[in-house]
Amino acid sequence: MVRYAEDMMLDPPGVPPFTNFLLQLISNLDRAGAWTWDLRATSILWCLVFFAIRAVLGKKGGIDWYALVHAIVTGIGGCMCAYLTFVSAEQMTGIPGACVM
Repeated sequence: MVRYAEDMMLDPPGVPPFTNFLLQLISNLDRAGAWTWDLRATSILWCLVFFAIRAVLGKKGGIDWYALVHAIVTGIGGCMCAYLTFVSAEQMTGIPGACVM
C-alpha cells in the first residue's frame, strides 16, 4: 500500500509546523513520481552528479566537495526520517507507540 505524504499531513493542534513542512517537501517528490522511479537509474544519476562535482570542484580549499555534498544530502535525509519517526509516527500511521516530545 502506497501512502503519500500529502495524505499524512497533520492538522490537529499541537502538531509542530515543522512536521507539515517536511511532509510538504516529501509530497513534492511524490508529485514528481518518486514511487515509480527506477532505483538503479536514480543511483546512477546520483553517482554522475557526485562525479561531476568531483571533476569540476576537485579538492578546492582542501575540501573534498563531493564528499561534503554527499554528507549534507544524506545527513539531512536521515534527520528528516528520524524526526518524523520520533515526533509523529503515531499520528501519521495510526500505530500506537510513537515517542512524543
